[in-house]
Amino acid sequence: MKSYFDYVYLPYCIQKQANGKFVVLNRDYKPLGTLSRDWVDYAPHEVKLRLKDTEYLYDDSCVPHRSDAAMKQYLDKVARLARFKISS
Repeated sequence: MKSYFDYVYLPYCIQKQANGKFVVLNRDYKPLGTLSRDWVDYAPHEVKLRLKDTEYLYDDSCVPHRSDAAMKQYLDKVARLARFKISS
């Protein structure tokens, strides 16, 4: 299991589900704050967003904790998403 705070508590991706809703996931593809590697039911974590498809906030080449530039790029994406309205 990753030991960095951002791997567990910060969004890695916003994944589109088959029903058109989205789930905000950490680097281990678990809902934010989930430390377990066990299977997780995404349904209770789904929200409606005005996105077209899954969106990744970073990849292995620009992990936020590795450099100031990567962190800035990540935070710029988070700032854009922070303006989105959600509903369940």
